[in-house]
Amino acid sequence: VSQSRYIQLARSESIKQNRNIFVTVKGSGTADWCIGMSDDTGCDCSEANSCSYGPAGSRVEHNIAGSSFTDIIVATTKAELEFTSRSGATADGGNTITVTGSSGLNTEIRTSTLGRVRICGGNIKGYQSC
Repeated sequence: VSQSRYIQLARSESIKQNRNIFVTVKGSGTADWCIGMSDDTGCDCSEANSCSYGPAGSRVEHNIAGSSFTDIIVATTKAELEFTSRSGATADGGNTITVTGSSGLNTEIRTSTLGRVRICGGNIKGYQSC
């Protein structure tokens, strides 16, 4: 699930760059979703150049959009998740992102308070229950 790699990237970038990184989900519960990564809170992943991170002069825009995936719905318990720069822990507790396909297959991407990102649950063969 590429969404989990994206969340893991946000956590590793927060540690590597020694700055807090925010992951924002817009359009939760619909097929018209996007996820943006930024070092500023409140980015809008549906707007160009709104979600970016990195030092001045070397900023990187990093978004993924539901339009790049066929019939995938993403739902989240929080619209924004913050990874802290010191340890990659989440600043405000964990988060759960549920990814569901049109065939009814689904799984969850869970982020713990300590920042651990894992895929679990759902009905896709090979994933442990949450």
